[in-house]
Amino acid sequence: MRLLIATDSFPPKIDGVSDTAATVARVLGQLGHTPRVVAPAPGPRCVERAQVARIRSLPAPLYPSCGWGGSSTGWFASRGRGGTGRSC
Repeated sequence: MRLLIATDSFPPKIDGVSDTAATVARVLGQLGHTPRVVAPAPGPRCVERAQVARIRSLPAPLYPSCGWGGSSTGWFASRGRGGTGRSC
């Protein structure tokens, strides 16, 4: 099953949310699923064997290490609707 994880925090950022999201992606992959992640840029395009779409984001006023996301329609057009994309 193909699954999408959308998160505001993902490695290389170090916190509980990013650690949990990466663990979920890893376990889903181990169970035979195809996890895909949408997370703020910058960062690697592959984490825990899951493809990661990095989107531009703006700092949140009261929480600058967290961002408000933008669009990544190019990634979804080539990978999210039936395309295989690059494997990790």
